Amino acid sequence: MYRSESALCVFRQDKGSPRGSLNEPVISYRTIATDKTIFPRASLVFIDTYLPKDVGGSTKEIVFRGFVLDQDTGGAIRAPGRCDVYMGEGDTAGLLAGRTYQEGKMYYLFLKTDASMLGL
Repeated sequence: MYRSESALCVFRQDKGSPRGSLNEPVISYRTIATDKTIFPRASLVFIDTYLPKDVGGSTKEIVFRGFVLDQDTGGAIRAPGRCDVYMGEGDTAGLLAGRTYQEGKMYYLFLKTDASMLGL
């Protein structure tokens, strides 16, 4: 518990998986964090990039093309050109995340609204 003159914060320890900004469990290599003033929350995104992977104790860059969920934010992500991929928990995941800096492409998928549904 944290208390100040103007606020009281109560923290609850959760023994489950880490949770993102949507308060849902994050999934290794399937959760991304972006600037929510630019990108919409809870979006399905296709990414095409290179990501580090631990292969027999050494790190290799592998092609990663797949669907992810934009369900997290990050303190250092404050621009349209930034995206962090959640690598998981533990020392290995931390080392991989620290070595990740690749350019890539993100494609957000949206449902197209049919004008007839709007009564137009």
